[in-house]
This record gives sequence, C-alpha cells and structure tokens, in this order.
Amino acid sequence: MKVQLYRKPTCSLCDEAKKVLERVRPKLGFELEEIDIQSSPELAERYGKRIPVVVADGAELSELEVDAKALEAALVAQAGKGKAPEKPKGTPRPIRSAFSGLVLLAFVAVLASKAYQIFVEPERLSLEYIAVEPLDIPAPPLSLESRDGKRVTLADFKGQTVFLNFWATWCDSCRMEMPSMARLAGQLKRPGFAMLAVSVDDGWKEVDEFLGGRALDFTVLRDPGSKGADAYGTHKLPETYIIGPDGRIKAKFTGPREWDDSAFDRYFANLLGPAAAPAAPFQAPAASK
Repeated sequence: MKVQLYRKPTCSLCDEAKKVLERVRPKLGFELEEIDIQSSPELAERYGKRIPVVVADGAELSELEVDAKALEAALVAQAGKGKAPEKPKGTPRPIRSAFSGLVLLAFVAVLASKAYQIFVEPERLSLEYIAVEPLDIPAPPLSLESRDGKRVTLADFKGQTVFLNFWATWCDSCRMEMPSMARLAGQLKRPGFAMLAVSVDDGWKEVDEFLGGRALDFTVLRDPGSKGADAYGTHKLPETYIIGPDGRIKAKFTGPREWDDSAFDRYFANLLGPAAAPAAPFQAPAASK
C-alpha cells in the first residue's frame, strides 16, 4: 500500500500526522511519501485549507486525523480492500446418518437462508453500497446566508425532511457530485422535502460562476467562515446530512455520491415514498484551470 501525506513545511499538525504514520508504518508496511502542496498551484488549491490530508492507494482518508488508533484503523481498512478474501477452512465430512430429521433440518436451513437472501440481504447490501452512516441525534441550529442577503435558518424547514449538503466550488468531488444531486432534487421535488446546498466559499462570485444562473430545484446558501459546517463536525467536503421532520439527524454521508444511482431510489422511497418525475439534466461547467 502507498500512503501520501499532503502537507506544508511549517505545519505542526502535519508534523504530528507524520509521527503517527511513522509509528504505524512498521506494523502495516506501507510506502510513505510526503508531498508539499506548495509545490504546485493545483495542490495548494485542492488541499490548502484542509492539511494535513492522508491518501492511501488513491483513497483520501479523513483529514486532520492525527489520532494513532483511528488512523491505523483507517489504513488497515483501506489495505484490506485490496486483499482477496481468505478461503474458508474445510470442515470434516459429516458422518452419514439414517435419521431423516437431520435431512429435514438441513432443508429448513436452506429455506431460511434463501428467505434471508431474498428479503433481508438486498436491503442490507443496498445500505452498505451507498455507505450511509445511520444517526439519531439533534441537528445543530443553522443560520445561513441566502443569495439576496437574507438569513435562512434550519427552523424555517421544521416538519420537513431536509437534505443538507456542505460543499465548495474549489472541491473537485463537490463539483462532480452536484449534477447528480440536482437530478435527485428534481426527482424528489414535493411538499415535505427540502434540499439545501450550503457553500463554504468565501464569497458568492465563485458560486454564481459555477452555477451559471441556472434555475435549480434546491436552495443554495452560504456559510461564511464555515461556522455551520463546524457545528455539524464536517471535516471532509462534500458531506451530506439527512434531517428528519422531528429535527434530528437521521443519516450522514461523507464524501461524494452518485445521488441518482438506483440504490438511492430505494433509500429515498423508504424515506419519502415514491419519487416524482425526473427533472431536466444539469450540466456543471468544467473546473477552471
């Protein structure tokens, strides 16, 4: 496994992250590469506000993670993705029995296994596929800035299911995610559901340029200074929270998703009921060089 540490030369948190990596490196046996983000404008733009960032075999781990146990667990999990599953050990051949009861029990077990595969396993695998983190905690209050300068609060959406997404125009993953998020907003356009796309950009100029003046089926807000994102513990853009009508966070999604994937059809159908007709496609502009 190859691990990359994106950092700056004068960064105490980066130094701490390196110490943690060096500590677990002998145990995991990975190759460590330190990369100075100041070596290129692209790296400075991508990681400048988030260092240190640890990337293992191309997968970005949680930034600002300098806890040895947590980081080691994340590295072990990432290393395990590239390994072939262990072949189960053989079991002794059963002694033949004339008792038909054993045959009946085996038949019942097969039926139970099939029933699990048909009725239970698809739902479980679907949730694993979309990588949802189930929660049931109070949603922190929010006071956000709308494009016309008004204040919008989370309390304004009381009694609705809220899709709350924190993003930024300088975040490549956010830019890639936005078109599918827009399509989902069109599919779920109905009373009782609200999608909030909260930008942590420094100003509206970048947001306006990215959205290009399009009519959208979701509400775009801004979070100056990332105070709202910090209140939710957001550490890796994009991050999405599903807030129930009772004002409690029901789920969290860390990182980008293909929101119009069929797996989300089932997820939101269970959450809201059947989806409405899809909206017109949204085409995001290419990232500026």
